[in-house]
Amino acid sequence: MAVQLGFPVGLVTNITSALHVGAVSQTQEQFFLGCYAAVGFVWTYYTLSAILLITISANVFYFYFVDKDTVAAEAYDNQYDDNQTNWPVLVHLGYTLRFHVGTAAFGALILTIVTAFQVATKALFDSMKRAQGGGTQMLKVIEVCVQYCLWCFKKSIEFINSYAYVYVFMENVGFCTACYKTFVMIKDNSVQIAINKIVQMVISLMQSCTTPLVCAFASYYSFNFMQTEGQEASSFSILTVTGFVFVTSFLMTKAFVQVYSQVVQSLTVCVLHDVNEYDGRYTREQLRKAFELPKPTGSNKDLV
Repeated sequence: MAVQLGFPVGLVTNITSALHVGAVSQTQEQFFLGCYAAVGFVWTYYTLSAILLITISANVFYFYFVDKDTVAAEAYDNQYDDNQTNWPVLVHLGYTLRFHVGTAAFGALILTIVTAFQVATKALFDSMKRAQGGGTQMLKVIEVCVQYCLWCFKKSIEFINSYAYVYVFMENVGFCTACYKTFVMIKDNSVQIAINKIVQMVISLMQSCTTPLVCAFASYYSFNFMQTEGQEASSFSILTVTGFVFVTSFLMTKAFVQVYSQVVQSLTVCVLHDVNEYDGRYTREQLRKAFELPKPTGSNKDLV
């Protein structure tokens, strides 16, 4: 059959032997299992992050359009009477786990593939440099350029995903449709999106630098203050505690910054959606001034 199809007999024999379990060495099995575990871990991490972003977006949507306590009385729609809750985070986390886990997993899969490609490219360049005894200067320049392009590509995907997840919950659409709506929104409101991103970067940088440093200094002086007379602490123990506080506060700050950034992005999408669909009837006065929007001209009776 192989000869009739035009495949060399030797090639078919090699492929068959390679597919045989006994042809894979123990080292190769460990390598493949390690790759499988690493990809699974990265995919799980990105999926959980996506679920977090969708949940945050859902809570912002609830605050903006649904919650009777936060929506203006003249804009509130009675169809949301059955959707009121005192536990919005838990309720919308349940909605996300029930309806949008597949979307989160698909968006996370794209980031996982890009991350795996980054690692594979890095390994390829490392093997090429070892083969050349350190690598040429041109090879190092090419490696830096390729890695930087992949990093920018990954950051672009993360940026698109963060806005797409808002549309996933707000309009109950799939991931690809949400990405398309995100592209349209960025095209039509590029200046506003750019301003939001710059403000988020500045605030994130300030928080990520000041909060861990303040916590580290406070722990350092507190640790010295708590020592009794005649009981001096070693420099190593003081630095260990200070370093632990610094790392912990940095991670906590990054988590808060991520939540803040997603809230700002979700609020931006809600405002733009309100302006385009409802003439800005739900937009509060503070947001109206921030976005430089005119007052709504219609009433809320025609809302469905």
